[in-house]
Amino acid sequence: MRIDLRRTDTITEDFKKLQEELKNDYDIEKYAAYITCSYQVKNAEGTWDYINIETGDFSVFPLKYLEGRAPQGEGEISLSYANASKDGLIKKVGDEVVVKVAGTEKTLKVTGIYQDITNGGKTAKAHTSLGLNEEAVLWYIVSMDMAPGVDIREKMDYYQNTYDSAQVNDIKEYTKQTLGNLIDQMSTIVIGGIAIAVIIAVLITALFLKMILSKDMSQIAIMRSVGLTTKNVCHQYMAGTLMVLILGIIFGVLASNYLGEFLVSMAMSSMGAAKIELVHVAWQTWLLCPLALIVVVGFTISVCCKVTVEDDLSAVLRS
Repeated sequence: MRIDLRRTDTITEDFKKLQEELKNDYDIEKYAAYITCSYQVKNAEGTWDYINIETGDFSVFPLKYLEGRAPQGEGEISLSYANASKDGLIKKVGDEVVVKVAGTEKTLKVTGIYQDITNGGKTAKAHTSLGLNEEAVLWYIVSMDMAPGVDIREKMDYYQNTYDSAQVNDIKEYTKQTLGNLIDQMSTIVIGGIAIAVIIAVLITALFLKMILSKDMSQIAIMRSVGLTTKNVCHQYMAGTLMVLILGIIFGVLASNYLGEFLVSMAMSSMGAAKIELVHVAWQTWLLCPLALIVVVGFTISVCCKVTVEDDLSAVLRS
């Protein structure tokens, strides 16, 4: 479960009260509080920009880092991929970042780089020793895990009714709210891609067969004249075409497994996600999709062969 406290007149008091209540709530298995403030940071050109830095204990709900680790001690900071890249501060693990806190400059060491697509992908995390910009607190977040057997919905309703300014979400709901549009867009792209792939497969198969059958018309006529049926002729062309298709499917699946994540990561890197891991569902990848493509192409071959091979035999022989 996640509780967000946005900027209000009572945000600090609500946050302190919430933390005290969570300490005494035995339905909570573990929790961690995070505070996000706006700080000034010295960029690559030596001028000052603004950056949102989240402080708190990052060992309770650890992130998976692209490089390095989470900040664990005084003077440590981790940057999102977008902040560390050439479009941001241009930093790598081990470099130093100068941040201004309440008018005082502090030098922090970069301990890790992670990927993030929230807030434009440009975020940072620092140890609590950094201190707060009291006048620039943006929001408070509390993440928690419920103890086994606790009714999550009931607990969410309780905290939502107790803290009017809070936004209480189940993690699944929060993920849907944050990534819902992206997921919907990806679903549309996938469905559109499947439709386009099927149409292209049908068109290419039909055109290819039309060309081959036109070239082999005299040979087909001879085979029919010696007793081969239309079905026999169609089976010959279907076997050859499907063999090429199966080889293409195997090559395509292997290429998508090895190149798919790389290409998607390249496309998503501008949003702050530099390393996307695709979930491979074996029965869909190796059974459902290939089988659907084989059925579509096989039907196309059958129709094309039937129309062409059943032309008038005497006319073909005379030509």
